[in-house]
Amino acid sequence: MTPSGHSKERPAPAAQISARERQVLGRVAAGMTSKEIATDLGITLRTVHTHRENLARKLGTSSVAAMTRYAVQHEIDVE
Repeated sequence: MTPSGHSKERPAPAAQISARERQVLGRVAAGMTSKEIATDLGITLRTVHTHRENLARKLGTSSVAAMTRYAVQHEIDVE
């Protein structure tokens, strides 16, 4: 449990995900590779990996399926 009383496994509210992380998450959920995401957003592959790592930490998973489920539940689309 954290000091706020939440377990560490609880996903972050959508508000705690940055705008860029939402863009990356939407593209992950759409089935895009990290390289495709980097090209589409005009950022480096390393930056995409950093955003994916941050998303994994905030959502409590690195599974693409779990990230996709989160994106669907929170209506995060490719912008």
